[in-house]
Amino acid sequence: SLALSRFTNSSASSLLEFHNSRNGTIVSNTVVQDGDTVGVIRFKGADGTDYAQVADIQSQIDGTPGDNDMPGRLIFSTTADGAQYTTERMRIDASGRVLIGTTTEGHTSADDLTIETSGNTGITIRSGTSSQGSLYFSDATSGGGEYAGWMRYDHSGNDLTIGTAENERLRITSAGRVGINE
Repeated sequence: SLALSRFTNSSASSLLEFHNSRNGTIVSNTVVQDGDTVGVIRFKGADGTDYAQVADIQSQIDGTPGDNDMPGRLIFSTTADGAQYTTERMRIDASGRVLIGTTTEGHTSADDLTIETSGNTGITIRSGTSSQGSLYFSDATSGGGEYAGWMRYDHSGNDLTIGTAENERLRITSAGRVGINE
């Protein structure tokens, strides 16, 4: 086990640093390049013979570095059943985009979260049996702008509503009836 502790009357915490330089001499600095791996946290488990890879968290350079400018990405990898090595599953790039199952972002109008598989792909929103699952479209942090548009499924009544301009515009009931602007 390893424990890092810091005792100080401030908001500072313990720190574990990984350093990388393209120079082969210790304490010498040569700029790293786009795609270089700066650090890896690797998890392994005993398989009866030796230790096999389970998962990795890697930090890599994600762009062109400069003086006090080091664009970075985090890559999360897991090992599939029957595989020997990890495969990238998710990355957070230098722009803050989250890419799951891909290293290529989506369309520039909707690239903050991109999910890709080779088959059917989707997102599940699971809520309580008498609760709602919602997708909101917002242009504000308070008031009606927080819910200017939405898609919402209400499990208690088993109906789906779509709203625009802060008002319900379409409802599909559990019986399949469609109400528009009611």
